[in-house]
Amino acid sequence: ERIVKDDKFYYLDFSNAFTVNFGGVRTFLRMHKNGLKFAIRNAPEEIVDVFESTGASKFVSITRKPQEYLGNIVEAGEGYTAVTFNSDDNDSLFKLYNSFIDPKSVEKERAVAKNVFLMGVPTPMVGDIYQTDGKYGITFEVIKNKKSIARLIADDPSKIEEYAILFAKMCKELHSIDCDKSLFPNIKDIYAHEVEKSPFTDEEKAKMMSAINALPDKGKCVHGDLHIGNVIVDDKGDALFIDLQDFAYGDPLLDIGTFWYVTNATSEDMAMHMFHTDRANLAKFWNIFVKEYFNVSTNEEVLEKTNMIKKYAAIKVIFFGNLNCYHEGMKELIKEQLLA
Repeated sequence: ERIVKDDKFYYLDFSNAFTVNFGGVRTFLRMHKNGLKFAIRNAPEEIVDVFESTGASKFVSITRKPQEYLGNIVEAGEGYTAVTFNSDDNDSLFKLYNSFIDPKSVEKERAVAKNVFLMGVPTPMVGDIYQTDGKYGITFEVIKNKKSIARLIADDPSKIEEYAILFAKMCKELHSIDCDKSLFPNIKDIYAHEVEKSPFTDEEKAKMMSAINALPDKGKCVHGDLHIGNVIVDDKGDALFIDLQDFAYGDPLLDIGTFWYVTNATSEDMAMHMFHTDRANLAKFWNIFVKEYFNVSTNEEVLEKTNMIKKYAAIKVIFFGNLNCYHEGMKELIKEQLLA
């Protein structure tokens, strides 16, 4: 087997392995206990069965060697990183990644989706990794006749209150779940890394880090990109979280900060582009959401909670700025909330 090093994380390629005995499994468990971060990939079914039957798969990440995808599929959409296909029975979706996407990224997306689902977070089910034409893909459950909450309130603004309350209840439920810290990163570490990458001065970065370090150390589930475009509702009324690639554990108020920023601090054009509605409707949605999420009733209390949340939004803005660029509104929010 080959060991490929990737920034202190080791991938063990089992493409040419045939079997493993108890002694071998014990060796991998010892490696895990000693703190070595690694994952076994491309394992034959026989080896995966040994890890699962012994229970070792609970401690050691192991993925099967991808099989050739043989299902009948019809192209449903195309993005920058992947093309999506629907199965002919419309029960599953096949997301086929473009050739420049590393298999490790595909494995990570599947692992995140699976483990979030297993923690009880309402989200679409994920299937196996497959291979076709030298590319890697993942099967997902098809959510029939779905619409995002953003699209639902755009189609019928009279239902803003109904969906704001639904969204708030989903967020409270998500944020009450204890996250598996062995599987997901600490969101404070993620933002600390963003500060390091940012173009600010060393003095400004030190103040940002002080704000991040001052956040309470909580072990709750954090979506990482929480907004009304990332919750879908099907024709039976079931609501599910999607786009979980930034899932982590930490202080849930960072999620609420993200939601405040994309709802209240974006331009009219961006609001229409992202959420298909205007800022007035988003502001109404936010006010109802705050009352339900924080269990408050007056407009003064809503304003108090909103002002409190801006610090968390400023931390998220560091990520947004690194991703694209820092416009004046972002700089002003960071200066006001983190650098004062």
